[in-house]
Amino acid sequence: MRSLVVGVVRKLFLFLLWNLLSVGVLMLPIPPLAMFALELAVVAAFVWRYLAPKPHRGRRELARRAVLRLRAVPRSAWGIVGAWIGATIVLDNLVSVVWFHLVPRAADYPNPFEELERVPLGWLPLYATMLVAAPLVEEVAFRGWVQRPLERRAGAAWAIGISALLFALAHGYPLLVPYYVAAGVALGASVYLTRSLWVGIVAHAAHNLWSIASDAAGLTNERLIAWTREPVVFALAAFACVVWVFFMVWLGQRMRAATRKPAGIAGDRPARFPLPTAAGG
Repeated sequence: MRSLVVGVVRKLFLFLLWNLLSVGVLMLPIPPLAMFALELAVVAAFVWRYLAPKPHRGRRELARRAVLRLRAVPRSAWGIVGAWIGATIVLDNLVSVVWFHLVPRAADYPNPFEELERVPLGWLPLYATMLVAAPLVEEVAFRGWVQRPLERRAGAAWAIGISALLFALAHGYPLLVPYYVAAGVALGASVYLTRSLWVGIVAHAAHNLWSIASDAAGLTNERLIAWTREPVVFALAAFACVVWVFFMVWLGQRMRAATRKPAGIAGDRPARFPLPTAAGG
């Protein structure tokens, strides 16, 4: 157990370094286009170091890819994986309504990139971080480096819960810890049920894309809090949240069965390199 804890701590330290590189780019006093180029360089370095195939390493490479679950999702399962990702976004919104009603101050978290958003093309490096860098680095760290080893020692439930809690704490805002724990559990379940880290990466990016689209459409935290002040809205959201969890348990069981089919049947051909595509793997 001691070696497991030491290994997890080392990986978390490694995550902090990569996260500092990625987020630190957005703090540099340089033009947005230069930020964007540097952000892509960080992403490329991370992918080359941890995700790109290295067949010359033999068994070590197989073991590394097994730990990270760098596995393609069968093509026949893309539909149900896409439905699952959509369901996690619905759950995310229901949890937001419930939590912001209980703790309205949770929506007042600081935005460290507010000034960058006002700069022409400032959205470009910011969106590159939210949609590419953050999903890659955070999913490799929490669902790969942390969750997978914990599953082998403590079981799936504890592993998903602990990795979700660490994921929440890493976001650095105490009032949003329960919200991020819920998101972390959904992402952890995505990876565990499909045995594919790519599903977690795509789901994470989809959540961030939904957040960007919601802000662009005017669905701000202030408006959400105004809705949650209504007792009827809160009650309906709380009831829907419970019902939706049961629905996701049902959907997750079917997704697990669909994604664990042997490759090469029902029209599925194994991919040479399991890069994420459209709905999942």
